[in-house]
Amino acid sequence: MKNFFNGMGRFFGRARTWYWIGGVVAVLLALCGLCAIMGWYPIALVDGHPIWASSFYEAYQSGYAYWSSMLRLQSPQDVAITPGIQNTIRGLAFEASIDDYLIMRKLEKDIGGAALADKIQSAEQQTLNDQTFQQNLSKLGISSQASIDYFVRQIAEYNLLDGDVRLENTTAPQWLLNARTQARVIILMPGYRWAGSGISVANATTTQ
Repeated sequence: MKNFFNGMGRFFGRARTWYWIGGVVAVLLALCGLCAIMGWYPIALVDGHPIWASSFYEAYQSGYAYWSSMLRLQSPQDVAITPGIQNTIRGLAFEASIDDYLIMRKLEKDIGGAALADKIQSAEQQTLNDQTFQQNLSKLGISSQASIDYFVRQIAEYNLLDGDVRLENTTAPQWLLNARTQARVIILMPGYRWAGSGISVANATTTQ
């Protein structure tokens, strides 16, 4: 009888261990799923700094909305987004995610702190108040607040960069080209390749 209870004790002890391991695995799988859904994983490294998937998907979704609107304006009939156009949008979105990091790194270095936050907020407000910007939104039919916020932020940061680098006798486009060329970029997402100063897309997929 004693051996029976000892055996049962060992059995339930092992069962508790497996239940604990199973629980840990389930939590880890749930966290991995959450990270995938939220885009909390790196798709590239720029000078060792991670570029998060969430940044790419935000740029892709806004770019997709823009291109869809442009195609509707150019054709009276519904025009599908072709695989070629999708690849173009993906490449531009990937480059925009990298540019965003390069721009903010430059602005934080040259301005930084509360002063930069104030300048960004002021530039965003100027963009929102810009009549041409509002007319373009209306013309394109872009009503998604997420896309509008994205475009406003990108325009504001780009304008700040342009004003900053003009003090160095250059322009934002030239500075970005130089920054891309000098950056050490490692692509982690399948289907994409860094081609020296831009993204090359081949058989890439976007799930969000």
